[in-house]
Amino acid sequence: MTDDEPVPPAGIPDDIADNLRGLDDHTLRETISFIREVLSTHHHDHLEAEIESIPEDELVSVTEHDGYVEVVRRHRCPEGCSDCPHGPYLYHVKSIPQPDGGDSLEWDLIGPVNE
Repeated sequence: MTDDEPVPPAGIPDDIADNLRGLDDHTLRETISFIREVLSTHHHDHLEAEIESIPEDELVSVTEHDGYVEVVRRHRCPEGCSDCPHGPYLYHVKSIPQPDGGDSLEWDLIGPVNE
């Protein structure tokens, strides 16, 4: 390894780092795409568990799609208003990686769902 070569993150085995250094540009880009797919799968598993753990919501459905999870839910107010539950509403939910290594949920409200 020369001084101008990138240093792999801790935990990456030397043989994998060496193999990556030997790939051409096209194969490296294909490898990046593959890694993103692997991350997406991991994030979806984590995402669904996080969505299901929201105590004040009644989940009607959770459907995985490429790049997001579709969630239909009814919302219950913490103080229990007389109109509860509200909805159902359709959301597209994504897991957004954060600089600290964790991630947060991004909820995009699509709109009410007719029952």
